[in-house]
Amino acid sequence: MIAAKPQEEFVTWSVPGRFRRITYAAPLMRALAREAVEGYELSPNGGIEVGGILFGTIAPDEIRIVASRPVPCLHEYGPQFRLSPTDERNLRDRLSASLEDPGLAGLIPVGWYHSHTRQPIELTEDDRRLWDAHFSQPWQIALVLRPENGEPTRAGFFFRPEGGGAVQVERSHKVFEADPSHATSYETMHRLAALVDSAREPEPPALPPGPLPEELFWQPDQPGFFHRFRWVIAVLVVALASGFAWTRLRPAPAAKAMPHLGLRVLSEDGQLKAVWNRHVKVIESARGGAIEILRGDEKTVLPLSPALLKSGALPIPMALNEIKVRLELDVADIETDGPVFEVAHYIGSPLARYAPPSAETSRLREEVVQSEGKLLELSSANNRLAAEIEDIREAAAKQAELARQETRRRDEEARRELQRTEAAAEARKQEQSRLGEEARRNEQARRDEELRLARERQQKLAPAAPEPSPSISSPPPPPAQPAAVPAAAVPASPASAPPAVAAYTGPRSGKVIWTGFLGAGASLTVDGRRASVGSVNGSLPGVPVRVSVYPAEFAGGGLTVYSGAARHQGGAEEARSAQNGWLNTKYKYDPDRARGVSLTAAPSAQTGHRQLAIRAGDRPLSAIVIEWELVR
Repeated sequence: MIAAKPQEEFVTWSVPGRFRRITYAAPLMRALAREAVEGYELSPNGGIEVGGILFGTIAPDEIRIVASRPVPCLHEYGPQFRLSPTDERNLRDRLSASLEDPGLAGLIPVGWYHSHTRQPIELTEDDRRLWDAHFSQPWQIALVLRPENGEPTRAGFFFRPEGGGAVQVERSHKVFEADPSHATSYETMHRLAALVDSAREPEPPALPPGPLPEELFWQPDQPGFFHRFRWVIAVLVVALASGFAWTRLRPAPAAKAMPHLGLRVLSEDGQLKAVWNRHVKVIESARGGAIEILRGDEKTVLPLSPALLKSGALPIPMALNEIKVRLELDVADIETDGPVFEVAHYIGSPLARYAPPSAETSRLREEVVQSEGKLLELSSANNRLAAEIEDIREAAAKQAELARQETRRRDEEARRELQRTEAAAEARKQEQSRLGEEARRNEQARRDEELRLARERQQKLAPAAPEPSPSISSPPPPPAQPAAVPAAAVPASPASAPPAVAAYTGPRSGKVIWTGFLGAGASLTVDGRRASVGSVNGSLPGVPVRVSVYPAEFAGGGLTVYSGAARHQGGAEEARSAQNGWLNTKYKYDPDRARGVSLTAAPSAQTGHRQLAIRAGDRPLSAIVIEWELVR
């Protein structure tokens, strides 16, 4: 894990107008550069490429990178950072595990990084595929590092342009030095190691002053046989050497190639360290191994647990100038002609190698030899502790997986319960709608029946029209009949009187509910049971009435009416009935909302007291309640 401390310096990388600025911790970038250099130096022809995940925070104008996590690559397709299916599963597992990593609390994956050891700073097709598959968010970035021999490691960011557009993959918009103070060079490292080792050991004895003795140099007096035929002898020696090398070095067809483990011995601050490539597949699958340290006839064996093998390094508890280190693996799933091993030979400073040791050096060496036994015991204890830690990690991983499975199961049950609840609510809603529609039809039929009966009663109670006067419509009486009745005794003809009007016997007050959509400031006309938009439940009685209109809305399975009338200051509720459409009706005192609808044309005799006009206020309406009351 690599993480930035709060007090560390941050560097900003930006492309104005194309993408938000990218801010990264300088120590983190240097650590990523060193990781790329270590992979580059595993072999003289470019080593292997490495990669991992970048973590940080995101803001509307900035992406801040403060931590990283490496992603192991088995390199099944070569030294490039090209992930196999197993590697991609490991990447997905690491992304999931980052949510539970306390070192990444409050951080999210903001992108990924990888090195190119044989290509320029660009995004290949494989890089684009990995970027789109695992870091598909438009703000997730890619970082490419390019280590070179003898030069500082250079790097460049890649991003998806804001607002869309093609990604520039052939090169980065800006290339910078990731670690200007660090340059890779095998010659430089060996030269510095030799200088450090020679500085720690005493200087060799100086030669006596004066000219060197002549017997140290051989000078032929005159050309002899070998001198005259020196070219012939040289040709014969080269031919013999070539034949011997061919017989010794030609590949055996039956032998299987030994896996390359990348074993090296490095000197850091006077301490030797054995380093190998922990990403090699045979090392990741090994059951264990051992490090053999050969110093002359002495041999020291340090056992290695699987956890130590996967760490990729082991300090050597000795202060030596020339040793051989042999790394042997305990594997069961690979076929070779013998054990899987690799040997590295460490040679310190030439001056220190041939200088006689001082008394202080001899004493220190004796103390080192005495301490080797204790170090071996500590190493064994460390191996046991590492094995226990590995077991604990495996148990914790199993517990975490069980917890995730339980969480997924609970989420699925909650989702199904929610679906059942929504289906039941929808069924209840449909049933209520059906019952309301049926109730409205029944109420309308009842009202029609009452109106019909009222008209019949009115017709029965109305007086019959008088018979016409004999002087106007009757023929003259026959002579045999008695004299006609005097005109004063004949009742007056009502021909000129207006026709009788049936008296209204219906309810003295009621409601009409309009539903639909009426936009802000729009007008609505209601004529009987018809509306210019939407639909109405009921109608005006057709006699002089006083009308009040209130805005309303459907909420909580009922109807909420907003009123500014004083009688509704304490609120009021009405049970379901035919007048309110079989809806639970609640009056809420809200003068501001009550002004959201106004009556622009009241019912009049010209419209048969059945038509009115309404206008919406500054907000759209979905329901309007029209209350009417007979005029006394």
